Amino acid sequence: MNAQFSELARIAKRLNEAAGFLELGLPDRALRILDELGDLGPFSPGAALLRAEALRLQQRFAEAASSYEKAALAFPWPLDRQAWLASSICYRQAGLIDRAINTLGWARGAACPRKRFSF
Repeated sequence: MNAQFSELARIAKRLNEAAGFLELGLPDRALRILDELGDLGPFSPGAALLRAEALRLQQRFAEAASSYEKAALAFPWPLDRQAWLASSICYRQAGLIDRAINTLGWARGAACPRKRFSF
């Protein structure tokens, strides 16, 4: 078995474990797994979503919003919209209203100035 494939399989398994801890309402355990993983390669956007959800469950809303943004920037349109919306909600809960409004606009389809579009 290829070493790179083995490493990707190990990361996928650990991400699945982190998702399971989130389902059980144990965000601290999920974050511990995510922190131990190191370089996630192609799994980085999915891991950012898991991290964001864990932080949201801990009511660390500004950190969660930032992690949702990281995921949104990695996903192509329209797959990024849910992450932008979650980011907007977290910014609102953190009291960062201007930031919440901007990310809500990106969730609704406005062009994000930080994304590069290729036509």
